[in-house]
Amino acid sequence: MLAIFKKGITASLMCKLCGKAPDSIDHALWNCVKIKPGRYNCPFFNSLVSFKASDFLDICLWVFSTIKADWTPLFLAIVWCAWGYRNLLVHGGSFDVPNLWARTKTFLRNFNSASFSPKMPSAPSQRSQIWRPPDSGFKVNVDTTLDKSRGILVWVWWLETKWAGVKCFNSLIKAEIAETLAILEGVHLAISENFNPVIVESDAINAINLCSGISLSRCEVDNIVQDVHDFIRESTNISLCFSLRSCNLVAHSVAKWALGSGSSTFWISSFLDWLCKLIKEDGFVDLSVV
Repeated sequence: MLAIFKKGITASLMCKLCGKAPDSIDHALWNCVKIKPGRYNCPFFNSLVSFKASDFLDICLWVFSTIKADWTPLFLAIVWCAWGYRNLLVHGGSFDVPNLWARTKTFLRNFNSASFSPKMPSAPSQRSQIWRPPDSGFKVNVDTTLDKSRGILVWVWWLETKWAGVKCFNSLIKAEIAETLAILEGVHLAISENFNPVIVESDAINAINLCSGISLSRCEVDNIVQDVHDFIRESTNISLCFSLRSCNLVAHSVAKWALGSGSSTFWISSFLDWLCKLIKEDGFVDLSVV
């Protein structure tokens, strides 16, 4: 705050979510009305209403002395998830209020049962070097590009020669979050269009590993990853796949083009000349329908 003051920047001291109290960790975790609904199903948080303390450490010590011993990891994890959810809202996320209690229990269960032996992806030499159509069904390729200097985020979805979409909007989120959100949007597209079966493909291996459960998520992306898990669990014909950049060239090129144009665009079975040329260079794509 001192550095901001010295630069002459005026910043509100009130909570950026509810505006009803000074912005602080204590307020965000215990009192902010935008975060509280996510904890309604958490049994031990109801007791905090009657406990008057403004210091985070005092609250933690009181909780540790009150709740069951095996709930201590749950308490720490739910605080962690709540803070991550708060950061998503502050930085422009627009997500439904999660059931933090249910998500925390799922996270800890997966954490405790996870194998910590490294799972290495197959060697690049064993992977296709160009885009290939699926054996059956559909393949949705997704990609993301960021311009942090302008605060612009671009998401791209490409469905073979049938459909392509670009979303551009202002955002300052991290690349890992952006890539994970792109996968989530690809899953949304597959469900809304009733693609069956469908592969959602991305060249962001960290995001694919997170959404596939191969690696554990951090608090910033946990809510997004959980949404992907929930959708895939409900729709058994959706799978995620990592691809090399050369196999995701169309989506990547459209993302770079959209970053320059700065506008959201959608195409259905008819594409720009430069995009048609790019698609034709991929020998596995039939442009007879374009």
